Amino acid sequence: MPHLFSFSSERLKPTAPQRRTLLIILGLFVAILILWHVLRQPFDLLYPFKLETVAFHELGHALMAIITGGKVILVEINPNEGGKTVFSGGVGWAVLPAGYLGSSLIGALLLACGFSFKASKIAAGVLCGLMVLAIFWASTWFTRLVTVGFLVGILSLFIVRKGQFALWLKYVVLFMGVMSCCYSVWDILDDLILRKVNESDASAMSRMTGGWVPSQVFGLIWFLVSLFFGAGGVITGLYLFKDEERYDGAPTSI
Repeated sequence: MPHLFSFSSERLKPTAPQRRTLLIILGLFVAILILWHVLRQPFDLLYPFKLETVAFHELGHALMAIITGGKVILVEINPNEGGKTVFSGGVGWAVLPAGYLGSSLIGALLLACGFSFKASKIAAGVLCGLMVLAIFWASTWFTRLVTVGFLVGILSLFIVRKGQFALWLKYVVLFMGVMSCCYSVWDILDDLILRKVNESDASAMSRMTGGWVPSQVFGLIWFLVSLFFGAGGVITGLYLFKDEERYDGAPTSI
């Protein structure tokens, strides 16, 4: 791993395993794009994963509320792919954008970790911890069911140590990274910039300015930051994990 305070552009040149990972990310993006906008009938195959990205969104609000000195009262995920976080105290200016930006940041970190089998394993453990928090704060049985289902799925892959099944952990981390980044960007575009919904985090931010700053302005800023996070996740993965080929080639040695 390179020194944290040094930078070499040569390290951004992908190795053969990293090129495979980039192709996987591209393939996942195209597949998610098609499933999201074209093949939604008769079943939305992305539905359970959309619910998990909603969970990431709400956890972003909840964690920022705690970081800024607030208290989380409840976290709720709805069957219509919506969610709600109720908190007291905290800094509203920080808590409101933390939903979209927190979800895209989680996605970016998952993308970066997806370039390494070991980092994917750590990321899976962190995801499990976030799901436990969501269960703790959950206010409905639907929210608990969604988070427990995701937790069980991750844990089942987390404990596999033999054969090619171990690689699925890395692929799932990459998939959730791409999914979270895409969901955040597309949701911001639909709900905040194109204004397909009347009430949103951005409209709440606009009210905090007395209406002087339109919600679309906040949406555009969050949209650009989310794109930056996604690109940054890929670049970080390329830069940090140059020596991970052996984990891709021999996952059973972990």
